[in-house]
Amino acid sequence: MTNITPFTGWLLQEAVALDDACPGVTVHLLRASFERRHVIAAYLSRRDCFRHFASSAELSRFLMTARHDDILAAAFGAVPVGLRSALSRAGPTPHGRRYYGYLNALHASKARPEMSHLLKTIACTGPKNLRIARALPATLRNGRVVTAIRDEATARSLSRSIDLMESAGADRRGMLEALGKATTFEDIRAWARRWAFKLNFPAHPVAKSPAYTPIESANDLKEMAVHYRNCARSYLTDVLDARAAFATISMGKESAVAHLIWERGRWWLDDLYGRRNAAPSKVLIALAHSHLADHGVLPRDAQPLPMRKWSCLRRFEPPRVCRRPWVVSHAAISMLSAAA
Repeated sequence: MTNITPFTGWLLQEAVALDDACPGVTVHLLRASFERRHVIAAYLSRRDCFRHFASSAELSRFLMTARHDDILAAAFGAVPVGLRSALSRAGPTPHGRRYYGYLNALHASKARPEMSHLLKTIACTGPKNLRIARALPATLRNGRVVTAIRDEATARSLSRSIDLMESAGADRRGMLEALGKATTFEDIRAWARRWAFKLNFPAHPVAKSPAYTPIESANDLKEMAVHYRNCARSYLTDVLDARAAFATISMGKESAVAHLIWERGRWWLDDLYGRRNAAPSKVLIALAHSHLADHGVLPRDAQPLPMRKWSCLRRFEPPRVCRRPWVVSHAAISMLSAAA
């Protein structure tokens, strides 16, 4: 006995309506292979079929007895090479009406050869993977990358991140070549970490001096974080978004990290940190305050933060705990795109 695979939605409604004229269409679809189910769905999804029938009973008999190629030809006028194979890998569930026309158009057109290649090689040709592929640059529309990406939003964030990183100094061709080898989402996250730390930063708000050295690239930020044993790397996207900036300030053998933030329409000194976030000497703090004040950057507490509903709880919050520097969040690609 043929396995029965249930389905719902618009195709079930169409099948039930045809059953009134010629009983058996619904049962036929329930018992049909996934490919035949999608072939019949492709015909019924069309409002402008190339072949029409005199009655619902005649159409029902045709759908239950005709060959797959004949049904598709009745729907689209011709059967592009690869269409049937793609339908056989579209899964057990009927998709929206527009999916079938779009899939046929992808096979019939030569305008996007990368999509034709993708449809030949990818394991699942359902709408989700097609939407992911459409959101990616053409050179990344391959089965490995598309399968590794979780959803369309991630694909759009990845595409946007590539554009942003190129504008920040990364080599687009090199990025795409490296990313094209990814086979899992973890590979993509590793790619994001690796290339993010090759970027140049926006202009630093304070000029360089013998005692004051701005951090001007992601690689400099990484090296500074390693040297001072702090979590500055976790601020990468804030710096790219020009909402934070870092520099080192030195006097004799002592040095510290200056953390600047953009808030209320201007730059402020958030804090100064020695190695392992230790407090610098009072002399170095005074030097930093004086130098930054000459450039219009004041300590953040020079002007009280505006009172908000939960401001009373702020003083009881624990210090910020940094994660391990190479652990990237689940939203790694979206985090990079937030720098727009």
